[in-house]
This record gives sequence, C-alpha cells and structure tokens, in this order.
Amino acid sequence: MEEKKTQWIEYAETPEEVGVNSKIVKEFLEKSMELKKEVHSLCLIRHGKIACEVYREPFGREHKHAMYSVSKSFTSTAIGFAVEEGYLTVDTRFVDIFPEARGDKPDESLEELTVEDLLTMRSGKNVSIFLDRTKDRWFKDIMDSPWISEPGTEFLYISENMYLLCCIIHKLTGMSVIEYLTPRLFEPLGIEEPFWETCPRGIEAGGWGMMISTEDLAKFTYCYQQMGKFAGKQVIPENWVK
Repeated sequence: MEEKKTQWIEYAETPEEVGVNSKIVKEFLEKSMELKKEVHSLCLIRHGKIACEVYREPFGREHKHAMYSVSKSFTSTAIGFAVEEGYLTVDTRFVDIFPEARGDKPDESLEELTVEDLLTMRSGKNVSIFLDRTKDRWFKDIMDSPWISEPGTEFLYISENMYLLCCIIHKLTGMSVIEYLTPRLFEPLGIEEPFWETCPRGIEAGGWGMMISTEDLAKFTYCYQQMGKFAGKQVIPENWVK
C-alpha cells in the first residue's frame, strides 16, 4: 500500500476491523498473479471504510485504467441528472428527440423506442460488432441495424444503446457528456476530468471507452452505495439511485 492516503473516506485500522479476512484477500492477490491475471489494483470498501487498497507495480493511485463497460454506468448517471433537471423522462420517445432518425418508410418499432428501452438494453436493435468505428456514421449504422424484437420486450446487451443516450445528452443539453457531468458528478466526487473515447463527431462512446483511476471508480460506486450521497452531500439524485 502506498504511504499517501486518500482523504475522502476513512481507512480501517485492519481489514478485520470491518469484517474482511486479510488472509483471503492476500490469497486472492497471490492467485491472480499465479494465473497471470492483470489485476492492476484493488480498493475494497466495507462498512464505510477502506478495508484494503493495493496497487501492483508499475501502477499507482494516479494511473487511469480502461473502464470498459463500467462506462455505461456513467452514461446512465448522466441521463439520471437530465431526468432530474427536466430535459426528458425515461418514457420520452427517441424520435421526439431525433425526428431526423425517421427514414423514407414508416417504422413502427422506431416510433415506439424510448429512453428506458435504451437504458435497459431492450431497444430491439441488433448492432454488429464489426462496424467500422473510423467512419463518421455511428448514428446511421445503428439506425440501419436490424430489429430483432419490438422495443421494450427482449433484453439484448448492445453497447451502442449507450451511445444513443450520449447523443441525447449532446442534443438536449448542448454539452458533451463529460462537460455535463463535470459540475454535477466529477467535481463533487473529486474526480479529475476523464478521458472518454468518442465518435468522429466528438460524442462519447457511452458503452465503453472511459478511463479513470481506481480511486475514482471507488468514489463513484461508494456514492451509489450511499444512495447518491458523498461527503454528506446529495450528489446523484436519490430517485435515480433507487
């Protein structure tokens, strides 16, 4: 463990103080090394205290890591703020925000697609993983993808659903998702502005591509665990957390 300690949450004197078996944690870390798993860091919180914080050389607290699909939770949080601020509701239809998405032929499925369908991975779209991300056609490629079910009826894990939510934030707020989240989430949690992969138009990928530190992720998840509160302040709307 590094000597420098974070100030945002108290450290337990020992893992056992908060009911964590230090022997098991040690065995987990040793096993991950034995299996050559790239565990760069671990921050374990229990009962409101940091039970264990470990960084594997050459990584340290200051290093940012790819969040992969955890990026989706930040996209969802941005939508939560937008709902709280009256930009939209989860029942808002996608075409009411993007009427230009309508094609030449009527599309009943598109007319039914809602924000909630995108959030819950029930859009009904099946987007190919082989799309060319270098092209400025992310939005069109999703719109052109086939429907495999009616919106809201079947779960299918499609990361591009989150990209469409980022498109919504850009259009309704006039800001990027990072710009929108900075005063609402990142600054209250003491998170340095993150890197987030974008499409050629500068819209965040939404479902992947964010890079933050281990401590930043711990703050974010701890805030949700505390029903949206952080350092005694309501940061994430409680109704959204619920």
